[in-house]
Amino acid sequence: MRNLFDRGESLSAFLTRWYGEPDRDRRTGELDPAVPDELATWHRDAAGWEQGIAFQGYPLPPEELRRRPDGKMDFWIENQGGYEWSA
Repeated sequence: MRNLFDRGESLSAFLTRWYGEPDRDRRTGELDPAVPDELATWHRDAAGWEQGIAFQGYPLPPEELRRRPDGKMDFWIENQGGYEWSA
């Protein structure tokens, strides 16, 4: 598994090697300016595959990414809704 990521490549290159060529447009529309660049890039790259790339949990859709009053942004939800990941 380690050498899948040790090539210094982007998520997009990794996903292309894993799933094949993207089968849909990678544009995600406008994101809130508060969304970190890395998270915006993840959404853009992940949007290229119709079948999805995450199954045990899921990312919040780009249009739902908002800063909470405490300054953190929820970005991932566990598939049963018991946990949220924020940064």
